[in-house]
Amino acid sequence: MFVQRTMRQALKANTLLSGVSPSLHSARIVAHRCYSAAATPAPLDASKLQINASKNQKPLQDNSQLVFGKTFSDNMLIIEWDKEKGWGTPQIKEYGKLQLDPSAVVFHYAFECFEGMKAYKDKEGRTRLFRPDMNMKRFSRSAGRIALP
Repeated sequence: MFVQRTMRQALKANTLLSGVSPSLHSARIVAHRCYSAAATPAPLDASKLQINASKNQKPLQDNSQLVFGKTFSDNMLIIEWDKEKGWGTPQIKEYGKLQLDPSAVVFHYAFECFEGMKAYKDKEGRTRLFRPDMNMKRFSRSAGRIALP
């Protein structure tokens, strides 16, 4: 009953998907409200853990000296996951950089603000900017709209 009342109200008020036929409104609301799917997690087997710890272990620090975001372990746990194969072999290895594809979704689902100022060289080789003051005002206004500092 809740879903039907919601559909009627949305269709009557025309608040969702303006310009789309009522049947598409209904399908969208029903799919959103009534149906969901949960993937079964791929099994993770801790018994396969491989340990390749750092050879240069730092001395342990006192708990009072540990600072979040500044004090790191010598090692890290890495477990790769693949859509077809599921979880890979868990590995403890020396702390290091992670490899991420530049098109990874994690980079594209965040607040962003584009600054589009361009610099050009004139005939004498000097760098020229086109109205940088106005560009920075637009940039600042855009950042403020999405609560970026």
